[in-house]
Amino acid sequence: AAAQPSPSPVLAQLRAGCAEQIAAVANCGSDEACMQAHMALMLCMASASKVCKTQADAFRKLNDASPRADEADLQHAFANVQACVTNFAAEARKQTEQQSKPPS
Repeated sequence: AAAQPSPSPVLAQLRAGCAEQIAAVANCGSDEACMQAHMALMLCMASASKVCKTQADAFRKLNDASPRADEADLQHAFANVQACVTNFAAEARKQTEQQSKPPS
């Protein structure tokens, strides 16, 4: 069997920095709790990555606004956070795979 590439240092750092949120996702007991845990994990990863901090800050600003922002605006802002984190993680994985390939 081929050896699994080790996780990139960046992804390992995110896992360490967001360990509490990862555990909450793994152990959530209801749909509501899982949704809240997932959102907290995405926001943690967005902030910890620094790459997605702008998107996380924009979501937090809307979420903390008084009066609270429109639900559609909140959903759109959170979708931006998710897309950024997903793209960031995919790019980090791709770089790790390229670095682990032997030179041809």
